[in-house]
Amino acid sequence: MYRGTMLLMSFLLLATVNLSCKEPEITGPPSPDEGDFSYPQLSFDLPTITFTTNRSHNVVYVGETFEIKVILYSMPDSLFAAGGDFIIPEGVEIMKIVPNPDYISSGLATVNLAILVDNTASFVVTYKAGHSPSTSASGVLLKLICKAISPSEITLGTSNIANPLFRVTDSGTPIGSESNNEELSPTPVVLPLIINVSDEFVGG
Repeated sequence: MYRGTMLLMSFLLLATVNLSCKEPEITGPPSPDEGDFSYPQLSFDLPTITFTTNRSHNVVYVGETFEIKVILYSMPDSLFAAGGDFIIPEGVEIMKIVPNPDYISSGLATVNLAILVDNTASFVVTYKAGHSPSTSASGVLLKLICKAISPSEITLGTSNIANPLFRVTDSGTPIGSESNNEELSPTPVVLPLIINVSDEFVGG
C-alpha cells in the first residue's frame, strides 16, 4: 500500500513538472476582419484620401496577411462615382478586394473590381442611372487584403492611385446625363502612409 501510494505521488509530480515546462504557444497578429469598416474620425477642409492598416505602427511581417483600408473624407453628398487603380509596391501582394457596401449603397450601385497582373487593385463603384446620389461624407471606400512577401518599406500616396475617378452630379439630381456628370473639384488630397514589412513574426 505504501509503495503504491509513493508511485502514484511520483507520477503526479512528474506530470506536474511536464505541464509546467510546456513550451509557450506562439501566435501571430490577428487576421483581418473583412466586415470591419471602422475608421478614424477625422475632419478635413477638402476632399481627402487616406490609407490605414490594421497593424500597430503600420508594421507587418513576412508571411502575414493584413489589410489596407482606403478611406475618403469630406466628400460631397453629390459624389456618385469613386475609384481608381490602386498600385501596391513590391514586397506586398494583393490577395483580395473588399468593397464597403455602405459607402455608396450596394443596392443602388454597380461595382467593378479586378486584381491586375502588376499588383494593382482596379476598383470603381458608381450609382446606377436614375438614382440620386446621397453619399456619406466620410467612410471606408474599400479594403485590400494583402500578404507581406519580402522585407521592405513601402509608401502609399498620390503616385499609387492611377486613373482616379471621382465624379459628382447636381445634388438631388438623378444620374444619367452628361450635364450633371462632372469631375470632383478640387481633386482629393492624398495623405501618404508608410508600411514597414519586417522579417517573419517570431512571437508576442
